[in-house]
Amino acid sequence: MKLVTGSRYTGILGIYLRNKLLGILGFWWASGFITTLIACERCACVVSPLRAHVLLKTKTTAAIIVIATVVIVGLYCVVGSRWTVKCIFNPVANKTTVNAYSSDFFLANVHLVDTLEGTVYGVILPVFSVSVVTTASAITTVKLRHMMEWRQKTSSAATSSSRDVTLTRMLIGIRMLKS
Repeated sequence: MKLVTGSRYTGILGIYLRNKLLGILGFWWASGFITTLIACERCACVVSPLRAHVLLKTKTTAAIIVIATVVIVGLYCVVGSRWTVKCIFNPVANKTTVNAYSSDFFLANVHLVDTLEGTVYGVILPVFSVSVVTTASAITTVKLRHMMEWRQKTSSAATSSSRDVTLTRMLIGIRMLKS
């Protein structure tokens, strides 16, 4: 067994390790995926509202969210099973410390766990989420500005209302806060 110093594993992470709940952190990754999905839905609704209504039904979106969350959290539970925790009593110092060790599961499946942790959760999901949210936000921004300019040209009012500008800024701001 490979020993990992116990002093790093205090607080919430220590609680997760001691109770074998590290897989719960998979919900963090699932929320990133849901944010990405929401950004795509908003972009689709702005770019093509009539088609988006047909393609993006509530049941379909709910099914995607549930399936993706189960898969993402489930695979992160595999990553979380990397550690096992043992309490070790030091009679000289009269102190008990919590030490994390590589689990037997991890030692038997090093390649699988390292691939999930390093490639999927370390590279693919973050790069995918950031690039899709950024692209969707850019497309939405361009389309909203284009629609605002078209409205200015076709309306009888000479200037756009401050309400339209404020609404556009608010939509973009909310999207940036959520990503």
